[in-house]
Amino acid sequence: MASAVLILRSRLPDVDDDTADFLVSSIQSVLDEADSNDEAVEELVDVLAPHVEEAGLPDTAAHELAAALVANQRGGGGGGGAGDGGTDASAAPSKDAPLVACRGIILALGGNVLLERADLELKRGRRYFILGRNGVGKTTLCRRIASREISGWPGDVGTFLVPGANLLDAPEGASAREYARMSAANAKDAPGAAQRIGDTLDDAADAALKRTGFDIDDGDSDATAVSAEKAVSALSGGWRMRLALATSLLHPADVLIFDEPSNHLDVSAVQWLIDFLKSGELSERCVVVVSHDKNFVRSVCTDVIHFHDKLLTHFPDFEAFAQAHPELAKAPEDGGNVRGKGDALVVNADDELRRAAQERVAMAQRLADAPGGRNWTSMSSSSGPASAAMAGGASAEDVLLDGADDDEGGDGEGPLAFRFPAPGPLEGVKGRSRKVLSLDHATFGYDESSRPIIVEPASVKLTPSSRVAVTGPNGAGKTTLVRLLVGELTASSGDSFRHPSAQVAYVAQHTRKHIEEHLTLSPMQYLKRRYGGSNAADPSGVDAEFLARPDIALTPDEEAERVSGKASINAIVGRRKRAGQVEYELKKNSREETVWEPLAYLRAHTNSYAMKLVLRFDEMQRAAESGMAVRPATTLEVLQHFKLFGISRRLANTELAGLSDGQKCRVVLAACFWPKPHVVILDEPTNFLDADSAWALATSLRTFKGACLCVSHDKLFLDRVCDEEWKVPGDGTVTVVPWEALK
Repeated sequence: MASAVLILRSRLPDVDDDTADFLVSSIQSVLDEADSNDEAVEELVDVLAPHVEEAGLPDTAAHELAAALVANQRGGGGGGGAGDGGTDASAAPSKDAPLVACRGIILALGGNVLLERADLELKRGRRYFILGRNGVGKTTLCRRIASREISGWPGDVGTFLVPGANLLDAPEGASAREYARMSAANAKDAPGAAQRIGDTLDDAADAALKRTGFDIDDGDSDATAVSAEKAVSALSGGWRMRLALATSLLHPADVLIFDEPSNHLDVSAVQWLIDFLKSGELSERCVVVVSHDKNFVRSVCTDVIHFHDKLLTHFPDFEAFAQAHPELAKAPEDGGNVRGKGDALVVNADDELRRAAQERVAMAQRLADAPGGRNWTSMSSSSGPASAAMAGGASAEDVLLDGADDDEGGDGEGPLAFRFPAPGPLEGVKGRSRKVLSLDHATFGYDESSRPIIVEPASVKLTPSSRVAVTGPNGAGKTTLVRLLVGELTASSGDSFRHPSAQVAYVAQHTRKHIEEHLTLSPMQYLKRRYGGSNAADPSGVDAEFLARPDIALTPDEEAERVSGKASINAIVGRRKRAGQVEYELKKNSREETVWEPLAYLRAHTNSYAMKLVLRFDEMQRAAESGMAVRPATTLEVLQHFKLFGISRRLANTELAGLSDGQKCRVVLAACFWPKPHVVILDEPTNFLDADSAWALATSLRTFKGACLCVSHDKLFLDRVCDEEWKVPGDGTVTVVPWEALK
C-alpha cells in the first residue's frame, strides 16, 4: 500500500497522520472486499468525498482519486485480485497458497496505535505463535482475528477463539457432556458439525469428547480418563482445556486461536496439549497461539510471528527466530535479557518513595523561589508520597502529577522492575522465624459424601522469612490448602492460626476472570473502588473485594437478624487479649451496655453470622493498625504506587478492557500490595507474564520483606523464589520439604 499512500498524499497533502492512517485502512478494506473495479470505485468515492470536500477540491476529485487507487492496486482490466501481487480470486488456489493474506494492517486500541501497515499471512496446517513483550498488542490482535475485524480478512475464512482453561463459561452444575452438546448446538454450522464427526449433534459432541480423552461410556475407556458426566466446575485445569478443545472440533473454523493455552496446566496436561496440537486432529486447520512459555512454543510451533515496533515479522521456525533474537528466545532458565541484572532490578520501595518525596519538596521550593512562583504554605508526608496544599491557585497534587510519570516503566519494551513496599511491624513478632499463619494437624473434606481432600493431618506455617512453593498435579488440593491457611475455609479437624494484625494478600488463580467484571474501569478507578471506602460499612483501607466475599458478607436474612433479633449480636466494637485468649466486645440488641466474650463463644454462637462479624472487625483493625485506614487513595498516591509495578500514568487511566493480559496482571499485583501485606500468596503468578516480567517478579519476591507463598507449575520460577516446598500429590497428604533437598 506504499504507492497508495503516495497517491493519497499527492491529492490530499494537508490530511493529518491519524486521518491518513484511517483512510489507508479503509481503502485497503474496500479494495480487498469489492467484487469488481466499478464497485471498488463507487465505495471509495463514499469514503473519500468528505475529505475531498474539506480540502476544497471539486466533486470530481473524489472519483478521480478513487479510480487512481483502484488502478494502482488492481490494474485497469478488472478482475478483483487478492491484493498487491495477489492471486486472482477466481483461480484455484495451490496447495501452498495462503489461507489469509492481509496487507497494510492498521490496528489501534483506545487511541494507541499497535500495528502500522503490518502484513499477516497464514496457511492451513501451520501452527503460528505470536511472540512479543507484554503490552504490545498480541491479545488485541488475536481478538480482532477471532472477530474477523482485520482489514482484508477473507469473508469465507472462519475463526474460533478457544476459551482458556479458566474461562469456560458453563452453566452451574453442567457436565462436560452437557457443555459439549450446548456448544455443538450453538456452532455457526451446527448441521455441518454433525456431518463432520457424528450422525447427530449429540453424537458429534460425544465424538469430540472422546477424541480429547474423555470417558463417554462410564468406565469403558482408559482408567486415566475423566467421565464426561463430571461437572465442568469440578474439572482440573488440564481437563477443562481438553473440554475447550473438544468444543473447537465442533466449530467449522479454518483458524483456531489460543491465548495462553498452557496456563493453569500441570506438566502432564501441558504434554498432552503439545501432543494434541501436533497430531493430525488439526491438520486441516490453521492454529494461531499467544504464549509466553518458550519451552511450549519451541515444542509446538511451525512458525513464529514477532510482534514488535508496530510490525509483524514472520520467521519460518523457532530456530530462525532464536538466531535473530537470542535475548527474546531464551527460556527463563537462561534468564532472558534480565539474567545478570539479578538484584539490581530490585529497588527498596521505601527508599524509592522517600527519594520521590524529597524530589517533590525540592521542586516545590524551586517553584516558590522562582520569580512569580506560587506560595507553597505546607507539605506533609503520609504513608507514601507527600500530599500538599497551596495557598490559592492549583492544588499541589495538580502540579505534582506532572512528575508522577517520569518514565513509562513497562509500557513499552524496556526492562521491567517490580518494587514491593515493605510491610510494617507485627506485635509480638520480633524475629523472622515466628509464625504468622499456620495450620496444626488440619484435615478437610467438603462434605461427608465427598472424598476428603486432606486426609492425613497437615501442619504447616508461614513466617516473615518464608518462601514456600506449593506443588502438585491439577485437582490435588493445592488451592484448598491455601484457602484453609488464609481462613476462607474451615478445617474439618485441627487448628488454624493467623496473627490478628497480619495483612494477607491472596491473588487467587481465577483473578483474571474477576477483573473481567471491571473492564469499564481504569486501573486508577479499580484501585480506588477497592480501597478508597465509601461509608462506615466499607471503610477506607479495607479491601472491598474482601468484604464482598460470601464468607464475609451478610445475607439479607442475616442482616435482618442482626438488626432486629431480640438477643442477636448487633456489632463488634472492640478486641483484647486476656488470660491467653482473644475476646471481643459485643453490642447486643437486648442490652444497653457492651459485653466481652471469648472467640470460642462466637464460634459456637447460634447467630450464623457471628464469625462473619469477627472476620470483618479483624480486617478493619488490621487496616487501622497498619495505617491503611488513613492512607489517602488520592490520584497522586495511587500513581506513585502504580509506578512501583511498571504502570505508567497513561496505563493507569486506560480502561482495563484496553490492557493486555500482562498489564492486567500488573494491575492485580499493584492492588494486592496496596495494603503493604505481611504475607503474599500468589496462585499461578507467572500466567500471562512474559519472560522478562516473570523474572523481574521472581527477583523482587526474593527480597520482599514479608512472607511469600506461590502455587505454580513453573519450576524455574519456583527455583528462583522458594526455599521450601509443600507437596500436595493428591493422595490426601501434605509433605513439607526443604527446597534444597530436592536439587
